[in-house]
Amino acid sequence: MAQRYKRFWLAEDLPSVSIPGEIERRGLRTVTTNSPIEAEAYFLKEGINWHSEEYVELEEVVTYLLE
Repeated sequence: MAQRYKRFWLAEDLPSVSIPGEIERRGLRTVTTNSPIEAEAYFLKEGINWHSEEYVELEEVVTYLLE
């Protein structure tokens, strides 16, 4: 389940529209999604570059699920 949640650090500001599966934005260049494959496809389609990504820890996933 935790592998469905991924955080991306972008090389540019996030667009004003939601990213597929977006559940949280941190600042202008960090987004967490529960649809990482769709988010990556969206980034590629829109020409949005990211420089880092990581799966979200299980503790944090549980927090998202309880909200």
